[in-house]
Amino acid sequence: MDWKKGIDSSWILFTGNASPSLLGRSPVMQQLFQRIRLAGAAPDLPCLVEGENGTGKELVVRSIHAHSSRSALPLVAVNCASFSEPLFESEFFGHERGAFTGALEAKAGIVESADGKTMFLDEVGEMSLSAQAKMLRYLGTGEFLRVGGVSPRHSNTRIIAATNSCLSDQVKEGNFRQDLFYRLRVVHVTVPPLRNRLEDLDLLIEQFLCDAARAAGKPRRRISPEAMRILGSHHWPGNVRELESLIQALVFLTAEGTIGPEALNAEGICLSVPGASAVDSERSAAVETKKQETQEALDRHQGNLRAAARELNIDPSTLHRRINRFGLRHNKRRKSP
Repeated sequence: MDWKKGIDSSWILFTGNASPSLLGRSPVMQQLFQRIRLAGAAPDLPCLVEGENGTGKELVVRSIHAHSSRSALPLVAVNCASFSEPLFESEFFGHERGAFTGALEAKAGIVESADGKTMFLDEVGEMSLSAQAKMLRYLGTGEFLRVGGVSPRHSNTRIIAATNSCLSDQVKEGNFRQDLFYRLRVVHVTVPPLRNRLEDLDLLIEQFLCDAARAAGKPRRRISPEAMRILGSHHWPGNVRELESLIQALVFLTAEGTIGPEALNAEGICLSVPGASAVDSERSAAVETKKQETQEALDRHQGNLRAAARELNIDPSTLHRRINRFGLRHNKRRKSP
C-alpha cells in the first residue's frame, strides 16, 4: 500500500512520472513548491537552482521541468564537472568532419540535440572560465558554431542550472563570470537544508523506510520515539541524501522490527540530547572529527577518491559512503589556462 495516499496532497509535489516526489509540510517547503510552479510557468527563462549538497536540487529541477510547457519532451541532463577543457566545446556544440585529429565525421553536440527541450546544467559552478565564455555567447543569442564550422546554427533550449556552491561568492573570487551569473539567474530558486525543515523529518523517514524495505525485500520497519528524538536533534550536514542513506543502512542491517537508539549509535548518529550520556557526546565529536579528516584528505588530493581513500586507509566504497553521509565536496575545480 502506498503510504502517501493517507497524507495531505499539498505536502507532495510530483517531479515527473518516473521520478520520486518532493515532500514537505514545512513553511519553507510550501514556499519552495510555489516557487517551483512559478519557475515552471516562466516562459523559457533561464533558471538557477542553488542549495547545499544532498538537498534535492535535481528533484527541484525535474519538478520545474514537469511544470513547464516543455514537459512533454525529455530533460537533457549534463554534468558540467565531467568535461575536460579540451572536450567541452566539441561535446556541447559539436564538430565538423576534419575539425581535429580523429574527427572522421560530423557530430551534433548536446546543445543541438537539445533543440526545443530543456537542458539541465548540473554543477555549473565547476565550468572553467573558458567554457563559461562559450556558454555565455550561446545564451545571449541562441546561436553557436560547431568546432571547425563556419555557418552559425541555432538551438531553442531552455537552460536550468544547479550548483551546490554560492555563485555570487565565486564571482567575487574571480572563479565565475559575473555576466554569466546574471544571465543564468533570471529565475532563482533556493533549496533549503534539512536542518531548516525538521517538521518534514517524519514524512521523509516514512518515505525512505517504505522505499528501503521494498528494495531490500524486508518487512516494514518503524523508528522508536527515542530514536526519533535523536534524529530530530541531528544537524544533518548531508541533508536529505544523508537521511536516505542512513535509513537504507538501518533497514538492511537491523534485524528487529523497531529501530532504536543503539542502531543509530552503530551508524554514528549519537548526538547529545537532553538526558544523553557523556559517552554519546564523545561519539558525536568523533563523528565530526572523522568528517573533517575525510574532507581534508579529499581537498589535499583535489577530489582524487582513490588517493584520498589510501591516505585514510579505507576502501573507496567506504569513502563513497562517507561522502554521501556527510555531504562532502569532492569535485576538483578546473580553471581555464
